[in-house]
Amino acid sequence: MSGALVLAIDTAGADSGLALSGGGRVDVVRLGAGANGRARTEGLAEATAGLLAARGKRPSDLTLVAAVVGPGSYTGLRSGLAFLRGLAFPDSLPAVAVGALEVLAWGAGEPGETVAVALAVAKDRCAIGVYRREANSVEEQAAPVLAPEADYVAVLKELEATALIVAPAQQREEASAPPARQDEPSAIERAAQEAGLPLRVAKADGLEQLASLVEARAAAGRTVKAEEVLPIYVGQSATLPNRGRIVVPSPHE
Repeated sequence: MSGALVLAIDTAGADSGLALSGGGRVDVVRLGAGANGRARTEGLAEATAGLLAARGKRPSDLTLVAAVVGPGSYTGLRSGLAFLRGLAFPDSLPAVAVGALEVLAWGAGEPGETVAVALAVAKDRCAIGVYRREANSVEEQAAPVLAPEADYVAVLKELEATALIVAPAQQREEASAPPARQDEPSAIERAAQEAGLPLRVAKADGLEQLASLVEARAAAGRTVKAEEVLPIYVGQSATLPNRGRIVVPSPHE
């Protein structure tokens, strides 16, 4: 990807931000979260302009755009993808879509292993999926499901994985959680221990890992048109009795 300049956008959750990669370096800016714990997407344009200006670049110099497509905040995802399409439209830039759980599997998984990943996406609920981490890719082995806290142990025991990866502590707990709770093991962590699944906490470098995964996918030719990048929302399923859990891609914008 010589000469590439790639902007990756993550507005799926509270740990939102942008990563600009190219020329052997990655620059990131974190947007932070509002009082409701959701991504502060109002700063996307200003943050992008600042990243580009620091390199003496303009939006027209971008060669690829990418976004985390969820699961995550409904409003955050829609705002992030709308911004991505606005950037891509003038020059018909190619795009890369990345799942929020895929970023964690890429960053904390080891080449050659299959890992489970859990990410808190709602009160007392986690999206849980299984991924195969290879040297230059991460592939979904089991589609993410939305599991209520009461089902964590049962779901984890069903998975064929060597470890469970969870997000850093500051991303696992709700923004409104009392400070005393934020250092305690989360419900999913306790469930992993009960299910006998080794626990691994991802490092707090998600934007850097996002940039790395986007570059790997672009190098493999896994790009799409920007309008084909659709969000993954948390939905319900009647096909899994007593579970009511599945994560589904949005059928439209």
